[in-house]
Amino acid sequence: MSDIFSNSVLQSFIFSPLMGVLFGALFAGLSAKPTGAAPRTIIETRTVYIERSTRQKKSQSDGGEIYGFAILLFFVAWKYLQFAPTVLYYVELALVSMLSFGLACFTVSTIKAHYIDTNWALRVVVPTVILGLCLLILAKAKRVITPDLVELAGKSNVIEFFMELTQYGRFFSVFHIVGLCLLIFIAIIGTLSLLHYLALMNLRSDSPISGVWSFITRVTFRFSSRGVYVLSLILLGVSAFIVDGTIAQWITPAKATGN
Repeated sequence: MSDIFSNSVLQSFIFSPLMGVLFGALFAGLSAKPTGAAPRTIIETRTVYIERSTRQKKSQSDGGEIYGFAILLFFVAWKYLQFAPTVLYYVELALVSMLSFGLACFTVSTIKAHYIDTNWALRVVVPTVILGLCLLILAKAKRVITPDLVELAGKSNVIEFFMELTQYGRFFSVFHIVGLCLLIFIAIIGTLSLLHYLALMNLRSDSPISGVWSFITRVTFRFSSRGVYVLSLILLGVSAFIVDGTIAQWITPAKATGN
């Protein structure tokens, strides 16, 4: 039995999607079908929610030390490359679960007639598509991590590792981890945007857990604008060029192309 649950193929194609589907069905299925008096459009629903809520916005800015951040980045890149296959595997599982969650929520909510106009559908479909694109870019990130790079990171310390690399290899290692972090950030934004509209949708009808939907709507409110979608798609394009070494190749002299 333990071998079944630890099997990587079953985790990737069965257990991870199944978890997303179960949570999605649970999330979208707890509210009843909206009544005739419920607000019909996104704008109406958001207006009702805003009128019922008070929000406080705070902004903070940190001025970190450049050198300290650079050292940390090099260390994280070296440490990541030691365990890159494992890290990428679990990132993939998380993305598959998020995507399955979105698809399940959309399906259950459609069956329960929560979607009355196309805006409701689009606000759930778009972040789900973004999560799907994240999976495609992750596949590019997995292809460029070679066994010799992982082996080198595993048998050397951080200084020895970067000294052994070519100029391109150093750029690639650092930019790759930045691109992967950016990809994870985009996936989180997409998931939070998805959660916002699903929670907002559930507020259109009475539910024993309306307080939970209200809380989720409140904490994800900043991810509810269309600009978030545009920004996410732009960052996805940037991430795609970073994780596969394209940017590193552009800024490296032509004679230095190997790791």
